[in-house]
Amino acid sequence: MSYKTTFIQLKEADPIIDDDGAFNIIYVRPIQIVQFEPYSGPFNLQAFGPDGRLTATGRFKQVLGGSMVLLHNAGGRIVYDSPAEILEKIREAEEESERSFD
Repeated sequence: MSYKTTFIQLKEADPIIDDDGAFNIIYVRPIQIVQFEPYSGPFNLQAFGPDGRLTATGRFKQVLGGSMVLLHNAGGRIVYDSPAEILEKIREAEEESERSFD
């Protein structure tokens, strides 16, 4: 019997690039996801300040038809994946994990 750790891939809204479609691929374990819900609205852009910290720029980009994902011990993420897409990815990961025990 072997255990396989399964990650799902999500498209996180890029907080630096001022392009409504810019995203970063992130990988999370389904067990890390505490909650997710639909999200459409402004997303705060950030920039690196002179001290090296990320700070808000006061500019925004729109995320339409995405989701807000809350992660256990890792804050939250705004992603372009819809709640239905996230749920499907979680179900697929669980099925794959169950098959790895066979």
